[in-house]
Amino acid sequence: TGKTLLVETIAKHIDRPFISIDSSQLSSPGYVGKKIEQYLWDLFVKCGYDLDAAEHAIIYFDEIDKKGSERKSDIAGQGVLNQLLKFIDGATYIAAKNPQLVTDATSVPICTKNMLVISGGAFSEIYETKEKNPVGFGKEPAKAREPEIKDFIEKAMISKEFMGRHPVIIHLNKLTTDSLKRILTSSDKSPIKDQEKKFAKKGVKFTVTPDYIDAVAHRAIERKIGARGLNKIIKDTTWKPFGIVSCQRGEYEEVILDKDVLEDYQQFQLIKRRGIN
Repeated sequence: TGKTLLVETIAKHIDRPFISIDSSQLSSPGYVGKKIEQYLWDLFVKCGYDLDAAEHAIIYFDEIDKKGSERKSDIAGQGVLNQLLKFIDGATYIAAKNPQLVTDATSVPICTKNMLVISGGAFSEIYETKEKNPVGFGKEPAKAREPEIKDFIEKAMISKEFMGRHPVIIHLNKLTTDSLKRILTSSDKSPIKDQEKKFAKKGVKFTVTPDYIDAVAHRAIERKIGARGLNKIIKDTTWKPFGIVSCQRGEYEEVILDKDVLEDYQQFQLIKRRGIN
């Protein structure tokens, strides 16, 4: 699971509206980019035009690490972080489908005071810093120190004021091949399950071998593309057999993929229906 899906799942569990905001798309007032007011309008619509529900939503600012900057005058970076301070503290915005064209039918005042605001990002400059193990017999390897708020300020260049409004820091573990394999075999979001449904609509059983799952997980780790990248790897190996069973409908009953298909997209098995030569 990813950060966004994790927060979204929690929001569903506690029955709170949820919206994820891509911070990299945010811009300061007067500059090109999506505005907070537009995201709040999207939230209002998602809540079925229920203002009270919208004002008690969980807001997740994703990719917030992209806004770190040494320059306080950086409009796309620190400028956006400064703009979000009043959002976190609680302010009233005129949520609108088009902030440049506000009408009674396409706008509504929304207060953020009772919203739960969570921010997230990769913060690779902090979490990918490796400490060297001491040399010598009998010495324990150095344990990785959990980052503190000052690390986000000094290394990620996130403003002190912004970090001061995020007192709790949660560090998610890196995905491993085992965790990716569990996603592929057990998760409701598994791209393999998506393919099973897709082929089933064509009357074809979709089967993958254990070594296929291993190979897909290892490739995702090698490419450093995480769980989101699993979908592309699997689509790359399934588009050709899917095209065949779609064009020759009723001829095949099963498609089987093993690890070889990752090296050569032609290496898949198609099992014909009984009675068809």
